[in-house]
Amino acid sequence: MNPLSLTSKFARIAVVAAALASVHTAGNATEISTSVDIKKTITFKGDFASLKADFEKREEFLRLFPNIETLKATGEADTYFYRMKPMGSAGVMHVTEYVAAYQFQQSENALTVNWKTVPGQGNAQLNGKTTYSRVNAEDITINLVVQGELLKIEVPALYALGAGPVTRRLFEKNVDQFMGILEKTYKAK
Repeated sequence: MNPLSLTSKFARIAVVAAALASVHTAGNATEISTSVDIKKTITFKGDFASLKADFEKREEFLRLFPNIETLKATGEADTYFYRMKPMGSAGVMHVTEYVAAYQFQQSENALTVNWKTVPGQGNAQLNGKTTYSRVNAEDITINLVVQGELLKIEVPALYALGAGPVTRRLFEKNVDQFMGILEKTYKAK
């Protein structure tokens, strides 16, 4: 093997690496937005009475959503500021922040949470509804719908086309994790 050919290969690799690294500088960044449309349903054998008791502790119940860095009441009735932990992959990093107003409703066999983002507050417009239903003496069904948009996602220009789907999937993983937490927390013992 010719040692000079190895050196030239490494030199070419170094030039390509330097070019790719320059893409990550602020001068080459762009902002994108991506839509979110998530619908999930799970049914499991669970303790509805325990779920209902925690549901009544609103802020504590909202904290079950994973990867929350900050959750605090704004002073308005059932309105909360969220800041999520940074989520990212493959050169794309995003911190979701928003303020949402909630409506909590309950009946004997159903608990419902509706939320709407307060416009102009943060970098996400997320609206949704979660219904927790006692199907029978043993089973709980959870239906969750989240729709909206993640805004102001700053990405290297090279990644602009792929960043939306990546960020959307990372957010959806949080929702999947949330459903798993609910099942684990309220599973019948």
